[in-house]
Amino acid sequence: MPDQYLTLKDATAARGTDAAVGIVDNIINNAPEMGVVLGRPIAGIEYKALIRTAIPANAGFRKVNSGVPLGASSYDRKRFNCYPFDMQFRIDQMLVEAQEAEGQTAADFMTAELMGASRAKALYLGKQFYVGTANDPLGFPGLLDFFTTSRTQADSRTGRKIDQYIEAGGTAAGQCQNVWFIKMGPQGVHLLFGKGAGIRSNPWFLQQVASPDGAGKNVSFCTNYYGWIGSSMAQYHAVGMIGNINPTPTTAAGVTSYTNPFTDDQVSALYAKFPIGMAPDLCFVTKVGAASLQKSRAVTNFVSSGDRKFTQGIAPTADFPTSLPTMNGIPIVVTDSIQNGNQFIPS
Repeated sequence: MPDQYLTLKDATAARGTDAAVGIVDNIINNAPEMGVVLGRPIAGIEYKALIRTAIPANAGFRKVNSGVPLGASSYDRKRFNCYPFDMQFRIDQMLVEAQEAEGQTAADFMTAELMGASRAKALYLGKQFYVGTANDPLGFPGLLDFFTTSRTQADSRTGRKIDQYIEAGGTAAGQCQNVWFIKMGPQGVHLLFGKGAGIRSNPWFLQQVASPDGAGKNVSFCTNYYGWIGSSMAQYHAVGMIGNINPTPTTAAGVTSYTNPFTDDQVSALYAKFPIGMAPDLCFVTKVGAASLQKSRAVTNFVSSGDRKFTQGIAPTADFPTSLPTMNGIPIVVTDSIQNGNQFIPS
């Protein structure tokens, strides 16, 4: 991708070197999507994309002194927006002073408090990346929104609706997960950082605020982290899904198995559905989902130069998966932001 594309983590760090930036860097590690999915800063809070939906289909041979019909591409214009993301924080002034009396600096204590309080916010942002408006209708569209929209569009190769979905067969309520695949790029999936930045911070200030227990008011140190965050996907083939894996582990006679595991066969079937030139860049799955893929892989016994290879020979299971060889070796991103849910039924 062009040089102006960077992750939310990098876009945030580029703002400066104040303490708040370091806090955000640490928090982003809990939502790995924000450290690997590329995006671009934009001057405002929205941009318009011109999307070609069909190419001229009137090419052909002709007779001498004859002709062929004129043709033109079909286009859609679509606007992609950034949305205000805000994290408000308060710490009781008396608590800060109590920690200072114990030898801890106010800056260190505030940093520790904010790192803990912000983890849920970072995971919330990660969840928005996947399910979008189903997570928060005030936020940016997620992969589920893009995936649903793409399935209403015609595939120019076949004339039928786009179908980049593989069913894994899980049906148990509250135990199903989806595995996501994306193609990044200016036309594919990328994030938008409005007002030319990622997440910004304001200086700490003292303010009288209502107490959490509703008993009255107190004076607290307050600040917030905020930013204009959006998402974009102009290319309808940029998202794919393996739906309804059920990586719930069960153990019998010392052997662990998974109800509806994530498998390389599913990956191969999905890869065949992506157009040439639109191969995915990243796969997102939970850690237990990746473990079910690990368990589904056979351990191959082989010898090299007379020495048995441990991980590929006598180890009881395959190596923990970090890439997908049946999808051109794309990396696996293990995340906590994908949540268990009920059976997904694609529309």
